[in-house]
Amino acid sequence: FVLASVMQTINLDNQAALTQVLETNHPDTEPLRILQQIEDLHQARSSAGSLAILYRQLGDWYRDRLDPVRPAAQHLTIVIRAYEQALKLINMKSDEVPDLLNDIANLYWIKARSGGGSVVTHLEKALKAYQFALDRTNPEIQPQTYAMIQNNLGSVYSDLALQRSPQENLQSAIKAYQASLQYRSFESDPARYAATQNNLGTAYWNLAQHQSPMTHLQAAVNAYHEALRYYTPEQEPLHYAMLQNNLGTAYWNLSRCDQAVREVAMAEEFLNLAIGAYRVALIYRTLEAAPLAYAATQNNLGTAYWHLANQASTDQDDRSLYLLCAIDAYQEALNAVQYFSAASTSHAPPVNFDISATHHHIGLAYYQTAIDHRTELDFAERTKFLHHALKHQVRAAQGWQDQPD
Repeated sequence: FVLASVMQTINLDNQAALTQVLETNHPDTEPLRILQQIEDLHQARSSAGSLAILYRQLGDWYRDRLDPVRPAAQHLTIVIRAYEQALKLINMKSDEVPDLLNDIANLYWIKARSGGGSVVTHLEKALKAYQFALDRTNPEIQPQTYAMIQNNLGSVYSDLALQRSPQENLQSAIKAYQASLQYRSFESDPARYAATQNNLGTAYWNLAQHQSPMTHLQAAVNAYHEALRYYTPEQEPLHYAMLQNNLGTAYWNLSRCDQAVREVAMAEEFLNLAIGAYRVALIYRTLEAAPLAYAATQNNLGTAYWHLANQASTDQDDRSLYLLCAIDAYQEALNAVQYFSAASTSHAPPVNFDISATHHHIGLAYYQTAIDHRTELDFAERTKFLHHALKHQVRAAQGWQDQPD
């Protein structure tokens, strides 16, 4: 199977063609030479260990050349098949087994994320490989390997939650991240500890969308704060900003929980914490450094200000100010999307928020400001605000014309 896959990618259909290529300086000569060595060892009935080494080398060669953004499905298949062949040939008590299983699982995970074939099938194969790897890893002897595999397992469960059984899979993800953190401390491995805490926070945030929102969102906040023990704006400004944005979103969600809605002071506190976190994120998520991230955080900031303006307990003067702040933030988000669209290529990532919703909310903010007679605007300014409101609501309606609800 491995030989057939390699020859297919190089457009070879028989052994004679393979021999001819081996006699030239073809760019793919190295994997073909490894395959020829494998064939020779098979014929010589050499040891399984010798064959396993060559299959591992073949897989490594293709893995090192995978496109990190759009890995070719055929190349992923070759690496997986080569590693699986190596796994069949090595002693299952070998220390190599957990690492090899982890590599195989990683590749199935990449395959699931690259969109080739059945996403669920690839994720299930990744889970099975990670679980086999854990069964063969002693956390007391190999704590770093065990923590790495548990973290990877959590990420695959999180991806599977997007496809089916979200509560069950997110709970499994949280357990895996927590197991990873038992052997991945801040003192021994701060960078990976912080990354796992961020993953844990996001899993809690997602679970909060399905059950016990207050409890799980507070757990998410705690995890994000733990991650911020490592990430600093001086060393990793964009990671630091991402965490601040995540923290802001967790606080904003807390402000929408039933208990916070009933206790107005609590909702206001959470909204102010969200605004503070978003503003910190925007110091480092600039239009030039990360236009899409900048747009998303400005959109989040606008939403937090809009909700704060519409709290029943908000003072009238503050309400007017918060609505203007919401307008400014939403407009910045829309400007950033326009800037990104003008500069982007065909492979650019999509905007990760609903632009029509942004037009709708900025339209509401313009309208609320225009009709409030206590706002210090003259007739011409109110008319201008109403024109802006109308323009944005039309844009929202156009964007949502295929979504009748």
